[in-house]
Amino acid sequence: MGIAGGTHLSSIDRVFTLLTSIAKCICQENHFSIEKAIGDCIKSGILSSKAEEAVVRDKARVIIFTCISWISMLYPPMKLADDLQHNLAIDANQCACMLDSQPSANASLPICEVIQEFGPLLPTRRTTEQQSTGDPTYSKELLYVSLLNAKALSQIGGIEIVWIDHLSSHLVFDPEQPKLFIFRLPSYCYVNRFRNSAFAKIIEQYYDNFNKPGDFTSAAFMKEIRRSYALIFSDDARARAHYVRKEQKRARCDGVMDPYLDILCTAKRKERGGFGVMYSKADDFPILADRLSIVQEYMQRQSPKTLPMLWRDRRNVLQ
Repeated sequence: MGIAGGTHLSSIDRVFTLLTSIAKCICQENHFSIEKAIGDCIKSGILSSKAEEAVVRDKARVIIFTCISWISMLYPPMKLADDLQHNLAIDANQCACMLDSQPSANASLPICEVIQEFGPLLPTRRTTEQQSTGDPTYSKELLYVSLLNAKALSQIGGIEIVWIDHLSSHLVFDPEQPKLFIFRLPSYCYVNRFRNSAFAKIIEQYYDNFNKPGDFTSAAFMKEIRRSYALIFSDDARARAHYVRKEQKRARCDGVMDPYLDILCTAKRKERGGFGVMYSKADDFPILADRLSIVQEYMQRQSPKTLPMLWRDRRNVLQ
């Protein structure tokens, strides 16, 4: 199966033409599906008519599924391989999913239903009340920079930051490793903060009334992601230095750096009108509060293992 187009177009131009066509289809269709995208691309001459043949149909579905992941940044697709060309598959090593593949026949379903089939990739509504930490120093309603800044996470918690290229696992924490996943391309959040973006169109039907976080909108979600870089990096001088010394290089994607990430992770509070040493879960992070709370509770259980670590431990906001 090939991407159709005049011989004057380079391979990369043909790929961008395909991506543009799919993005337009997402924004224009109320129940967008992979099959719909294939049909539209064939009609417009972007995809070869061979994509209609059964022998290559599954491969076409997987290619469109991969393209949607690049447009939406919602999930990490598995690389196209012979043993996976009959499945819509995501990389379970990069995200918390209940299912990592499904038959390509599901391509006829609305794309939000396909994404739902992998499990709760996006944050869901809190089903239980926050439990008291047992430490009177900390309020269960607040998130503390002293506990969640990158320097403390590394030095006291032994937590490794894993930079990822998809939104769904941003701030997902694996306590066994321990690893914290952080989205490395915040410029995407700024560009796609509007209600008419392809991302917004895909997720507008993702939630039902039971699992949708309070006041969830695509714009609010994108804003919280951008705000989280301040909480973890730029609100704390040591965390800003940690980012420059260690994380900045690791955050590069194939040698390419998102310049907006540098701005968000290094701007001092007084330069950007920041929040201070703590954030309200309900007001500042109503969507991502649960994920951040898991990390915060983990950090509260950690103890400095050496005297120098004890001396540098600044988690207690009163010290």
